[in-house]
Amino acid sequence: YMLDVSALLSKSGLKEQYALFGGYAVLSHLMATYGPYAAISWRGSNDIDMAGTQKVLSVLVSGFSIDSNRKSPNVTDKRTIKLHDENEQECRIDFFVGDFEKRFGKPVTNTHFGVDVSVVEPLALIRSKLQTPVREVQHAEDILGLISVLEKKGYTEDKVASFYRSNEVSSLIDRIDLGVGNSSDDRHGFLPGKKYLEVVRKMLHKRRPV
Repeated sequence: YMLDVSALLSKSGLKEQYALFGGYAVLSHLMATYGPYAAISWRGSNDIDMAGTQKVLSVLVSGFSIDSNRKSPNVTDKRTIKLHDENEQECRIDFFVGDFEKRFGKPVTNTHFGVDVSVVEPLALIRSKLQTPVREVQHAEDILGLISVLEKKGYTEDKVASFYRSNEVSSLIDRIDLGVGNSSDDRHGFLPGKKYLEVVRKMLHKRRPV
């Protein structure tokens, strides 16, 4: 569904009017860095998190078979859309309508199997993961995977650590520690180097508010 949605939006001339975040954005970055087989080892997700314009929402609703399209009772700019295809399982999209660049910054484009996918860039994606429940291990593992992507892209440890505000670093350190504690067996190679991660963690610790 991630590729189907992205292909439809590209065909409609809307690839600059949306961005994926959440688990599928993490998957996109892992595939772009480690190759398409990263998808086999990925943790999976039950929904696609997207932010975009009202026009993007309209194209999604008209371009797929829709089981439901409901406004969130708790979040003013959020809608939950359920897509259905005869040959696929149901797909849920949590769609946030509005200025996604103000929320996440300018997205980047990853290309998978010839399809351009607009995704929140890794540093901002890590920041968004700090809004998830603290003890949900999959988000901590996502953060480690994204740090490994940044390492592969050549980001210095200081560039990573300095991106985060002083009131975010404690939460990020906690999630790094949780992820490391649950990822001792690096079977799939989605962990950053130990030295790189150690330096990032130390720099984050120095940025903690006194």
